[in-house]
Amino acid sequence: MRFILLFSTCMLLVASCGDCVQEASGKVMDSTTNQPVIGAMVYKKQRRLPDTTVTDSTGQFKLSSISGGLFHCPAMDVVIEHPNYKTVETSIGAGRFKEIKLAPSNK
Repeated sequence: MRFILLFSTCMLLVASCGDCVQEASGKVMDSTTNQPVIGAMVYKKQRRLPDTTVTDSTGQFKLSSISGGLFHCPAMDVVIEHPNYKTVETSIGAGRFKEIKLAPSNK
């Protein structure tokens, strides 16, 4: 009986340790004008390629990636870059939407 219980517990842990599809989305805005930032590169911090996208005409983006998770999909750490703005690193919960403000660079 103890063997069956131990075996069942191990199988449950193995089944819950599989890869998950992380999905994060958001909107990138200018911190001073509150206007959308078009053409900002958004990528997963740990894997720039192929996990990269660009904000659209409304400043929005959607990023998907495969990740391991013990019991759930972890938050995705992303980097947002644009030549006219300071680079920002942030974390977006799996399946969540986040508004991100970029400060203009002083070039």
